[in-house]
Amino acid sequence: MADPLSVAASIASLLAIAGKIIHQTYKYGADAKGAPKEMSSFLKELTIMTSLLTALKSLVDSQPQSQSTISSEFTTISTVCVKHGALDFCKEILRDIHNALDSHEDTPPSAKRQKIHVLTGRLRWPFKKEETEALVRRLERVKSAFTLALSIGELNSLGDLRKDVQSLATCYAKQADMAEKQRRDERLSRLSNWLCPVDLQAHQGNVHVLQHPETSTWLTKGAKLRTWLNGDQNMLWIYGKPGCGKTVLFSAIVDILSKETYGSTGLAYFYCDYRDPRLRSGSMILGGLLKCLAAQNEVVADRIGNLFDIRTRQNQQAEQLSISDLKSQLLATSAAFGKVLVLVDALDEAHDRESFLAFLGDLTSHPSHRFKLLVTSRQESDILAAFSHFPSICLNEEMNGKDIHAYISARIDQRIQKGIFQIQDPWLKEEMVSQLSKHAGGLFQWAKYQLDNLFLSRTHEEQLAFLEALEAPLEVVYERALRHFRAIPDADNDLVKSVFRALVGFLRPPKLEELVCIVQENCPQLDSVRVREKLSASEDVRKLFRGLVEQNLETGAYQFSHYSVREFLLSSHLATTALREYRVCENLTHERFAIYCLAQLDNASQDSFYDYAASLWIEHVRRCNANSRLDDALVRFLSYGQLQDWGDYAPFGEWWQYIVKHELRKYTMRYKPAQAFVEALQLGRDSVTTRLIKLGLHRIQDDQGYIVALVDAVKYKASHEVIRTLLESDVDIDQATGFGQTALTMAVANEDKDLIDLLLSYKADMHFIADRDDIEGSALGRAVNSGGWDMLSFLLERNGDVDCRVNHLGTLLQVAVNEDNVDILERLLDYGADICANKGDYGTVLHLAVQSDVPLDSEHLVRLLLNRGAGKLINTLSNARSEGTALLQAIRNKSGRNSVVTLLLQHGADPNLESASSTNPLHAAILKKDKNMIKVLLEYGANTQYSRYGPFRTAIECAAFAGDEEVFRLISGEMGTALINPQDISLTLQRAVLKENYSLLAYMLQQVLEDRRGAEDEDQYGWDAYTCAKHVEGEKSLKILNQSLPEKSKHKPCKSMRIGPGNWDVTDISPSRVTLLQRARPMLRYRAARDDDLKTPDGVSVYADRPLPPCQSFYFEITIAEYWSSS
Repeated sequence: MADPLSVAASIASLLAIAGKIIHQTYKYGADAKGAPKEMSSFLKELTIMTSLLTALKSLVDSQPQSQSTISSEFTTISTVCVKHGALDFCKEILRDIHNALDSHEDTPPSAKRQKIHVLTGRLRWPFKKEETEALVRRLERVKSAFTLALSIGELNSLGDLRKDVQSLATCYAKQADMAEKQRRDERLSRLSNWLCPVDLQAHQGNVHVLQHPETSTWLTKGAKLRTWLNGDQNMLWIYGKPGCGKTVLFSAIVDILSKETYGSTGLAYFYCDYRDPRLRSGSMILGGLLKCLAAQNEVVADRIGNLFDIRTRQNQQAEQLSISDLKSQLLATSAAFGKVLVLVDALDEAHDRESFLAFLGDLTSHPSHRFKLLVTSRQESDILAAFSHFPSICLNEEMNGKDIHAYISARIDQRIQKGIFQIQDPWLKEEMVSQLSKHAGGLFQWAKYQLDNLFLSRTHEEQLAFLEALEAPLEVVYERALRHFRAIPDADNDLVKSVFRALVGFLRPPKLEELVCIVQENCPQLDSVRVREKLSASEDVRKLFRGLVEQNLETGAYQFSHYSVREFLLSSHLATTALREYRVCENLTHERFAIYCLAQLDNASQDSFYDYAASLWIEHVRRCNANSRLDDALVRFLSYGQLQDWGDYAPFGEWWQYIVKHELRKYTMRYKPAQAFVEALQLGRDSVTTRLIKLGLHRIQDDQGYIVALVDAVKYKASHEVIRTLLESDVDIDQATGFGQTALTMAVANEDKDLIDLLLSYKADMHFIADRDDIEGSALGRAVNSGGWDMLSFLLERNGDVDCRVNHLGTLLQVAVNEDNVDILERLLDYGADICANKGDYGTVLHLAVQSDVPLDSEHLVRLLLNRGAGKLINTLSNARSEGTALLQAIRNKSGRNSVVTLLLQHGADPNLESASSTNPLHAAILKKDKNMIKVLLEYGANTQYSRYGPFRTAIECAAFAGDEEVFRLISGEMGTALINPQDISLTLQRAVLKENYSLLAYMLQQVLEDRRGAEDEDQYGWDAYTCAKHVEGEKSLKILNQSLPEKSKHKPCKSMRIGPGNWDVTDISPSRVTLLQRARPMLRYRAARDDDLKTPDGVSVYADRPLPPCQSFYFEITIAEYWSSS
């Protein structure tokens, strides 16, 4: 018998393996909603077995190690540990599962074809359903053995054991709940990062910590905020000068609302910040608001999560939502809340304020009245115009006075308590607070800056001198700091000026190494080691720059202490003073940045500045005016190595691969040399683009082998000078993209008439279609699709052919009819367009008119066309497959009206006209089960007898298949005694049997066929309804048929025959109906065939290997018929 120590070790090894398997199973989504039942059972059994093993180990561990003192409990437990016992059997099962899972995960994706499900992101479970169920059964057997071993022992031990097992089960249940919560949290984290990668809660915390106790309560507890929150007003605007504390006040509002709002109230907020380009874009603001709502409501999270899953391509990042998508999602998610509070701080620092202000206006007037907006900003003219009629709060000296007094007092007390600021006379502290509060003018930034400088004074005399020199305007305070810089050593002064220029130019707060790089570029004479020493410590930075520049303690990045500092350094006023040397020219700064970024990208070695250069060089270029030096750098960067062998170093290619690898740009595809010219077009610098054209960069082919530089130039709205330069370089003016777009079609879409004239002067063909089946079509077709007669007439006046084919729909008239554009239709007819011209793929103008989804539009169009001479087309067969006449199309149209059918019949439409690839109109109406339409067709002479084409020989056979008893009665009453052919009777009955239309089957036998024994009638293959019913095992059908059959009737052998749809083009069958063939598949074989009558390259013929009833061939016919009835 094994000793307790070895048994415990064996059980411990099994627990380790079981734990790994449970962890791996969670990764396959076994605990997720909608997981396969067998996977959930497997996880459940494995968890229970792990609990039992843990209980066994607990009992074994409690046993003494001496063999002489081993208890009877251990003797019983050891029975499962013998060779080939339950423990060995368990080890074998777990090892097999663990090895299979490891092998599955280690196999390369290409070998095992492992894919990530597009919607759920779960890995495929490596075991088949049957294998998983077998594993569950094996685990159940082991579980029974362990349970039996545990059940034998003393009663008190069993009670304790049960408690342990229950405790462990509870523990594992908690672990499962934790795993589910972790899974949801991870998904929400991915979703949140997709919507807005900025940590809004951390930003809120960083700002809110700046608020001092007992401040902001005048607003957070005031009447105006409460009225906005609980009353009818849906907008509150808080505005003030720069530095008045809007952002800190905003954080206090967010904090108090986050504590007070719950349940059906959603809270969404966002901080705009000039220092971070991400916090200024409209998409980021909207994404941040959605992110807040998704974190508060699981319905919203699931809704946006589904969209995230759809936008996530396999093994790729999710495609970002457009501005319009974000807006619609924000509006839609409001339905999950009773009220949505939307708060935006520093709106004046956001990009594209015009469109965002319009959207905020839409929220305030939304019909649901769910949105309540609170916005802080400066009093800019456009914001004032948008919000002036809403309730507002101005942060002035009157509002902020008490808070500023408390803020100043608290900061001085903090310094005194820490022993880093000393005041000799007690009255001086009160004087400091009084004087600073008095001169602050309601500006926290002024008070903050003055306090930072006050704390630099060490003696009583310096403190008195500081108070005597207090100046009120913030601009004067900044000027005083600049005058101080003129008195410091030249090296420090140069460093200050260089850092000012750098921080104005940086498009995101720089790290130390990035800042040092730019400082060295601006002032090469400065020693880099000394520069690093000066900028390394945040307190040294504050002292050197007199509080105008600070270092973020969390990120280590450098920034101006306030937005107003940057504005002051850029102000034109500063250029008129003696301090003009400190003024920064924004254009010149961005020019220097752009050139330096391009120089870094040209360098094969990627240093510390490369990431910044790769991310933002384009933004710097776009902020620069024309400059030859910058143009030279751009031309070199975009062209070097592009026209040579790929083995040569190409800076543009290296940059492109870098941004793809580090995901620095949305929707970035793999590198292709032709992209360099596209990038130049997007930059919009004509001087650069024309030089690249002269170098031949526009002749590089795209990845489909096309040279489409001209199309790209029109697409990105290049200047006419650039396009003329391209035209003079002998490009193919009609070259089309893979989507069929030419330069002329793009110009028509942009409605640029001057450009159209330019292209036509260079012989552009407005009738050119890149591909006959292309939807894009010619420039004329694009003009119709755009919906404007002005552009279309403009082209027609320039020798446009009004009756030529313009796209897959046909002529201009056919396109206009398809677009339901009556205005252009009538203008074209007045212009002389031929109404009978049929050059499309979907029939004449009448065929297109009756296909309209709007019944009234369809009737109006048909009447208009008939009045203008389209009656000559009324019995014309469509040149498209399986379409037939306009009458057939009108019947088959789901939204069609009897008035359209009647209108066509009144104008001479033949109700019996068929074609080889379509059924007749009456059969189509029967399949649609439209009794009124059937009556109209019968009234105009529709034939209920034999049809030349289609799966139904007669109308009553079609009615039996349709399954509507009223329709069947109507048709049978019309036919009267015409149904006498035994083959027709047999086929009709077999239709009812196959479709399980029992009431029709009984009605036919008792009422229509009367004394005839229809169940014995045979079709051309020797099959009758009774044989068909036996073959498909239709018990109810057999019971009905038995009433009209003698006992001697038996199943008769049938000859082999060719079955199937005959000349029917089964490639038109809806793919979703393929499952109807599954039952017949084992008895059928397929071979390719060509049917010249149908003019299709491929057809399918079906043959039987052994005798089959016609009902098997009906599978094809049913499919075709149902395809018609659903078309």
